[in-house]
Amino acid sequence: MEGLAWGIGILLVMIGPFLLIPVTWILYRYGARPVALAWLVPRISDNAARLTALMVSLLLVGVTLAVSFFPGQREYARLCAEYSVPMVSDRVMVEGFYRNRLYPYEASQFLDGDSFKFVEAPDMYKEGSYIRYSRSENEEIHQEEIGAPASRYGVREDFSELSYGIVMTRKTVYDMESSRELANAASIVYMGGPLSLFLGVQALSSCPEIISSQGAEHFNTFYNLETVVLRADD
Repeated sequence: MEGLAWGIGILLVMIGPFLLIPVTWILYRYGARPVALAWLVPRISDNAARLTALMVSLLLVGVTLAVSFFPGQREYARLCAEYSVPMVSDRVMVEGFYRNRLYPYEASQFLDGDSFKFVEAPDMYKEGSYIRYSRSENEEIHQEEIGAPASRYGVREDFSELSYGIVMTRKTVYDMESSRELANAASIVYMGGPLSLFLGVQALSSCPEIISSQGAEHFNTFYNLETVVLRADD
């Protein structure tokens, strides 16, 4: 079902702009054209009245889309300017760390190769319990229930849905004893406002923007912040 939902979502994004054609036609056929024919004829010709109605319909659709899109775009730009550049003030070398949220299937990404030896996290299925994930001798992910995290450093990942449908994911690496922050980074996504369906993929914006070398570097730092900060040689 999840795959079907994703497929439908992608399809809607692809065909969304084409939906403006019937929307504009309905507005023209049942709104602007009758008004134009009633009020403008015989001042101007019938064809001129119809053309005026069409132009008014297109203008109303364009203004509506602009009102839906640009307020969120401005807020998105402000957030990007404030949060999209990662801040790393310190780096350390540790064997493992605590993460505020981690599903079992996600643990392997931190335990591959020369990465971490363990990751601690709350049990996502049992409130008040903690699990230490490690890789066993046969290279399988081993789960051990623990009473409390023993890690010195933690990683906090927070998801926030802000105004205009903007979604921000923030990562913070911090000292669990003193709460001192070592680094923070964010990824921000703007879908395009309430009428984003009609704008399609053109309305989708995200930062850091990976199309530029600097943006790609910032996004890589955000995505791999745990490794960047906690697997660095002193």
